[in-house]
Amino acid sequence: MLIGNFSPKNPPDLKFAMEMLYDWVLIYRDEKHMYRLADGIPEAEIAEMTLLEEPLGINYFLKIVRQG
Repeated sequence: MLIGNFSPKNPPDLKFAMEMLYDWVLIYRDEKHMYRLADGIPEAEIAEMTLLEEPLGINYFLKIVRQG
């Protein structure tokens, strides 16, 4: 499973464009909060969990691989 989210590192000019011009209110999550998205998944069912970041650091991707 791959969960994407904007990071708090999103530059102010992009925040402005998305939120004010396009009326797209974003939810920003830091690394700790990204991992918390998996809290409801039993640990025994997770083979791998990795937090990825695209080169600009604007987007996080939580990658979760299921056991078996």
